[in-house]
Amino acid sequence: MTRRPIVAAIRTRDEEPEPEGELRLDDFREALACWTSGVAVLAVRDDDDVVAMTVSAFTSLSLRPPLVLVCVDEQAALLPSLEDAGRFTVSFLAEDQRRLALSYADRFPFDQAISAAQADPVLPGALAALVCSVAEMHPGGDHRIVIGRVERAEIGRDAPPLVHHRREYRTLG
Repeated sequence: MTRRPIVAAIRTRDEEPEPEGELRLDDFREALACWTSGVAVLAVRDDDDVVAMTVSAFTSLSLRPPLVLVCVDEQAALLPSLEDAGRFTVSFLAEDQRRLALSYADRFPFDQAISAAQADPVLPGALAALVCSVAEMHPGGDHRIVIGRVERAEIGRDAPPLVHHRREYRTLG
């Protein structure tokens, strides 16, 4: 018989032990935290308002036609606006925009002064931004997989990017 140390722990429902041989949710989360990704802000105009959130689950999908893919939590406040609007922008953040990433990760209201003059809510100072129309949406577990057709690409300033690694925003330097 193998002796194991007793570890005191309070577990939430999501953290209950998985049956032997199955993937542990904590192990999956920890492994995903090792994946380094860029940081972007997904924004949707909803009439006179703009709803935005920080995303790291973003990737290019196709060059011809120009398509991108972003994953949005099914519980995200932005999702109904995205479904209604049928369009969105993705602004890629620079390393000095960490504060913006943190505020939109907490889903604070988008600063209306930033986008008041723009039809498509692009963050000023971003490295680049893509203006997209929703091409398709698919269920993906607890997220919605959104495929966007890129209508316009805006190239911003030349600066180092902000990245996300091990649950923290970091720089490449």
